[in-house]
Amino acid sequence: MKHMTMALLLLLLMSGCAGVVDKAGRRDYLAARDAFTVTVFPAIVHRRGVEYDARASQTLVDSLNQVGQARLSGEEVAISTSWRMNEAAMWQQSARDFQAWIATHPIETDFALLPEYLIQPGTVVGVHAYLVDRQGRVVGGWLRNSHWEEYKAVMPSDVAGSTQVLWLAMRAELRNRPGLTP
Repeated sequence: MKHMTMALLLLLLMSGCAGVVDKAGRRDYLAARDAFTVTVFPAIVHRRGVEYDARASQTLVDSLNQVGQARLSGEEVAISTSWRMNEAAMWQQSARDFQAWIATHPIETDFALLPEYLIQPGTVVGVHAYLVDRQGRVVGGWLRNSHWEEYKAVMPSDVAGSTQVLWLAMRAELRNRPGLTP
């Protein structure tokens, strides 16, 4: 019963997030055989308020540079999403906000990545990230919380742990792309 409940929860979370992802853009992203370029924006950290963490994003840049060319943007992305109990709805809204932001702030790289972390004292509630291509399509993203293996492997309690969870999730997906071995 526990596994069935987890599977149902994961299916609901994944389907909730999938609604904003452009299917053709996603196919293009997954089929790409070459290295790619990505602009990583400072992580949005929800704690008592909203903060930005460029160091967390620099860690992702360093990891992504193993498989492509990444660069850190110093520009903070202003999105209107506030912390919600429904993570799938929050993920969708943040992804749409990031998509709209990229539309008015074009990137020169293939993709733009925005991490977003939900942190309560002593624990991370959620690790989210959004991937938008230069055409402005949401082509992917990640939502990880205590139900996911990457989260359980790290048991994050802070920004550094959140970044580690995100990189594990991203690396697993990148391994499935032909020609890339992170």
